[in-house]
Amino acid sequence: MPQFEPLRSNLEFQALVEQVRRRYPSVHHARVAFTVSESDLFPEGLAADPEWRAFYMGSVKQEIIKITQDGKVSDFAKPGAYRFPELGGIRVDPKNHELWVASADEHNSELLHFDSSGKLLEHFAPPKSGAHVLNDLVLLGTSELYVTDTLANEVYRFDRGKRTFAPVAFHRPLLYPNGIALSDNGRWL
Repeated sequence: MPQFEPLRSNLEFQALVEQVRRRYPSVHHARVAFTVSESDLFPEGLAADPEWRAFYMGSVKQEIIKITQDGKVSDFAKPGAYRFPELGGIRVDPKNHELWVASADEHNSELLHFDSSGKLLEHFAPPKSGAHVLNDLVLLGTSELYVTDTLANEVYRFDRGKRTFAPVAFHRPLLYPNGIALSDNGRWL
C-alpha cells in the first residue's frame, strides 16, 4: 500500500513486519474449485448447498448460476428473467434448498426468495423509506434471517413466517454494515 511506503526504510517497522511473518507464516493450500467461462459475470454472492453438492453464484448482472460438484455450470435465474436489482449476498436454506438473496441498485433494494428450481417466489422491500442497500444475509433456523442494510446503517431481522423486517438493536451505531456471519452454535451474529 502506498501509505506504508515511507515506512519501508524504517528499521523498527522492518522488524515488526518480520516478526509478523514469523508468527503468522503464509499458508498456500488453496486450489481452483471451479471455473466459470462467462467473462463478464461480475460475481458478488456465493452460497453452497452441501446436500445437493452445488454452489450458487450471484452476479450484479441480475443472474444466478448453479455450479455442480462436477463443474457443470447452468443458469439458475437467467439474466432478464426477472426485474430485480443487482444481487449481493446469497444463502441456501438447507431444509428445502430455496435461495434467499439480498439485492440493491441505485433505485431499489429487495430481499428475494427463490424456490429450489430458480423460480422467484417473493420479494420484500426494506421496512422504511429512504436509501437502502440490502447487502449480505444469514439464515437462522427455519424462521428468521438477518440482512445488512449498508446505506441505512442497519441490520434487520426478517421473520420468515410473518414476512416482516425489524431493526436489530446494537450497543453502538453501525456504519455501513456489510458482511454478516453466525457463530457455529447460532447464538451470535
